[in-house]
Amino acid sequence: MLDFPRWKWLTILGTCLVFILLAVPNLFSESAREKWPGFLPTKTVNLGLDLQGGSYLLLELQFDKYLHEQLTSVVENLRKELIEKKVMYQGLVVSDDKVKFTLLKGNSGDTDIVDIVHKADADLEVRDKGNGNYEVGFTDNAYRAKKLQLLEQSIQIVNRRVNETGTREPIIQRQGDNRIVLQVPGLQDPERLKALLGKTAKMTFHLVDTDSDHLVSALHGAVPPGEHIVYEDSRDKEKDSPKPYLIYNRVIMGGDMLVDAQPTTDEKKGGYAVSQHFTTAGARIFGEFTSNNVNKVFAVVLDNKVITAAQILAPILGGQGQLSFFAT
Repeated sequence: MLDFPRWKWLTILGTCLVFILLAVPNLFSESAREKWPGFLPTKTVNLGLDLQGGSYLLLELQFDKYLHEQLTSVVENLRKELIEKKVMYQGLVVSDDKVKFTLLKGNSGDTDIVDIVHKADADLEVRDKGNGNYEVGFTDNAYRAKKLQLLEQSIQIVNRRVNETGTREPIIQRQGDNRIVLQVPGLQDPERLKALLGKTAKMTFHLVDTDSDHLVSALHGAVPPGEHIVYEDSRDKEKDSPKPYLIYNRVIMGGDMLVDAQPTTDEKKGGYAVSQHFTTAGARIFGEFTSNNVNKVFAVVLDNKVITAAQILAPILGGQGQLSFFAT
């Protein structure tokens, strides 16, 4: 017969009691756990699809449509560059996954098409098809980067939409380079989930009213004319009250004028920033807006929630620039 010291028996018994105590909350309802003393554990185990059921969806990216939109923006930028260089051309169109055009006779012999194309977008490559015909498309590296970027952005949007259901710890995973696996334990209505994910993500840009007195008044019901309150998109479950922003109703521009946005760092202040690239029309609107609102705060609103608030440090011209995060 084995004879263990008493301290070992007590250690084993104590360990078993701790694990039993941690498992007990799973046997009671949420309302019952709320009445327990504060020193007792209340956290339960999150059951997966295999234990409690739920919804499972496999989402696929429509990258061809996204690529066509990107190339349409390239056409706009390239047309602008060709006109500025006084280059005569015809047939500047998107065809399949390329931009095609033909140079007319009579252009200057020193016309550098590669330089013109790279000014429109540095990620493009040019193919001379002969007889003045050219094809322009994204490099392989740029193509893969854009696909990965779209996938990551889609995962963020899916995550934000699923959180609206109040579901605890959904599983959102990448599958390959064009699919997203979504598992939502406990959600028994997949059609509701499809409808939620099927909503078009509406992004708008607004100027922020940073007057603290105006914000306090607005929170007490006295909202200034032409403004409204929007809350930050906080996915921090420990945060009970997301931060409110008082923004102007006027939409400066929509997300359809944004070609690309990437996280970066502010070299001057050392903080986080967002580098963005606009369409030709978006560049003009945003350039005028930032020129008239230097040092003011600018909010990006997605699905009626502020996802970014940044300070405009200088006019952002030419369709490319950087917004530094507004620290509060």
